[in-house]
Amino acid sequence: MSDVVKQVDKITIASLNMRVNEGNGTDEIAQLAITFNKMLVRLEAAFEMQRSFVSNASHELRTPLTSITGQLEVSLMESKTQEEYEAILESVLEDIKNLNSLSNGLLDLAKASSDISAIALRTLRIDEILWETRAELIERKKEYNISIQFSEPIEDEKELTVLGNDHLLKTAIVNLMDNACKFSTDKSVEIFLSVKANFIVVEFADKGIGIDSADMEKIFQPFFRAKNAITVSGNGLGLSLTDKIIQIHRGTISIDSRLNKGTIVTISIPFLS
Repeated sequence: MSDVVKQVDKITIASLNMRVNEGNGTDEIAQLAITFNKMLVRLEAAFEMQRSFVSNASHELRTPLTSITGQLEVSLMESKTQEEYEAILESVLEDIKNLNSLSNGLLDLAKASSDISAIALRTLRIDEILWETRAELIERKKEYNISIQFSEPIEDEKELTVLGNDHLLKTAIVNLMDNACKFSTDKSVEIFLSVKANFIVVEFADKGIGIDSADMEKIFQPFFRAKNAITVSGNGLGLSLTDKIIQIHRGTISIDSRLNKGTIVTISIPFLS
């Protein structure tokens, strides 16, 4: 036991890759060492995830700030016409909007990753959340075409009712609607509601650029963007945040995509029985 204590004392944040000697692996001390090593594996993974997240967040925040600084410095170097100043201000404003969107995304992701017991939940109807979110998104992006329909008649109102947080659910749904539209040439998405077993199932189908199979395993990682999505505005937080939100609501999310043909994102959330 004293050897185990000495080994544990040597482990710091900088040396989480160290492991305790598990001895013969059969007695109680060995079992304690094995359990401790498993905890170290989880801690090391958590710290690495945090390090990667902070690094990516710093990079994403630095990009618009560098752009803003550069444009303002250039504008001060010599006098310009009113039209040139207006063009610079419009570009700076766009960078500030992107910075604000990124900041809000980071805050929402932090909230969704925190203690879910602190998140206020109430009875909500998924169909109402969908229609409200659609109206709000189309108000901002009038070029979007978003259709919502029932795959089959749902006669029992309870089958549309979930215990959820309206802000978080709207955030998840607007991410899926926006992604589908902005990656589709016709800026459209078809949304289908159905009930399977004890779950409300919502499908978001688009005919966009699709996702390469090589990118699928990383698609829910914060800041990850598929190779064919780089030219489209975004920060890579949407799907990661959506995944967290659906988990909070005890649901699942899956993606079926074909490159250059389209994507179907399916979320399933248990309804109130």
